[in-house]
Amino acid sequence: MADYSGFDNTLAIVAHYGASSNTSNNAGVYCYNYAPNGFESSKNKWYLPALGEVWHYLYPNIGTIKSTWSKMGTSFTNHFIVSSTEASTQEAWNVGVHQGSRGWYYKHYVTDYSITCFFSIK
Repeated sequence: MADYSGFDNTLAIVAHYGASSNTSNNAGVYCYNYAPNGFESSKNKWYLPALGEVWHYLYPNIGTIKSTWSKMGTSFTNHFIVSSTEASTQEAWNVGVHQGSRGWYYKHYVTDYSITCFFSIK
């Protein structure tokens, strides 16, 4: 809960797996390579938030986020948001979207979870 090092965690993930690794099962690399259409210069400035960032910044605003996403024609497809905070060498922490629970997920099964990338202003 006290980990707010999502940007540094993401850089460590990219350093370990490589920036060109498969993004379909690596949320950290996905966020690192993300850039919205029209904002390609923002590539490598996005990151997978740490558990503290998801819990304290994202989750308290989940109602507004869901409503906004719904207006844009999308939604949270899954019930958990992944974080870049490790629980073990095989697992990382997540936050339940609906009930605010915290748990772990297997790092290589991120397709079962929602990924929300944060933009770094560093």
